[in-house]
Amino acid sequence: MNLRRTLGLLALLLWAGCNTPSVPLPPPSPDDFDVMVSSQSQFVLSGDPQQTRPAARYEIYNVTLGRGVIVKAGADGAFVSPPMEGRAADEIEISYQLGTEESDYISGVLCVILPAASRALSEADRCP
Repeated sequence: MNLRRTLGLLALLLWAGCNTPSVPLPPPSPDDFDVMVSSQSQFVLSGDPQQTRPAARYEIYNVTLGRGVIVKAGADGAFVSPPMEGRAADEIEISYQLGTEESDYISGVLCVILPAASRALSEADRCP
């Protein structure tokens, strides 16, 4: 009877260890990014170096148009997206992932309103 309980407890602990809930990373801050508006219908998003996000995988999604890109940051955490379709006032969601594609280390989502001119993003750009 003791052996059965011990084996049951061991199985439960192993199952729990493989199924621990993931803890999301905090969403990025608008202050981490610059936007370059290259035309009335295109923009490029760049991320400043982030020591806490080396080689992060960024997802940039234009909610308004339903299109997005995935960008791999460098070893210093900085990145530059390819040109993306977008217009002033479009809602843009930004998130990142650390580790592998199967990693549990996924950030919360930052939503910003795309400005009409090139500049650094700020807290005032957050979606309402």
